Amino acid sequence: MLKRFFKKIGLSYKRARRDIFKDTKWKTYWDKVAQIKGIKGFVEEGLCDLYFFDESGFSLHSNVPYTWSEVGKPTRVPSDRFAKRINVLGFLNTKNKDLFYEMRTGSVNSEITVAIFDKFADKINGTPTIVILDNASMHTSKLFKSNIKKWEKKGCIYSTFLLILLN
Repeated sequence: MLKRFFKKIGLSYKRARRDIFKDTKWKTYWDKVAQIKGIKGFVEEGLCDLYFFDESGFSLHSNVPYTWSEVGKPTRVPSDRFAKRINVLGFLNTKNKDLFYEMRTGSVNSEITVAIFDKFADKINGTPTIVILDNASMHTSKLFKSNIKKWEKKGCIYSTFLLILLN
């Protein structure tokens, strides 16, 4: 009833939507989980290394809350423009023994992601290495994909969680 009332007086309420998996993607999800378990078997036999890659950001300021506001007139919350966000990009292997990471201030884009992948690929010691990551835009960009063959020559096999590109 409250929702109808607020809509009637011209207010809207926005919230985050979880939309990673649609019904058709659940089968794909479990197929990929099975593939990852299979890869872990190769890791246990010492045939390859497996790393997971992701980024995370940290800030001294809290997230902006959701609130009711007039349609077309969003509520504004003052923020400190001088506070810098710290982003950490990192590779962690399945044994939790080897962590390769880099910290950055400011935004993270495809160029920065490619640069850390270049550094990671240079440290591969000859063992085939599989890196699993999510489908973030910086992981699926043309620039990122154009570097995959270069990393594969160094022994790094690129893989995304929902689209494993093992040939």
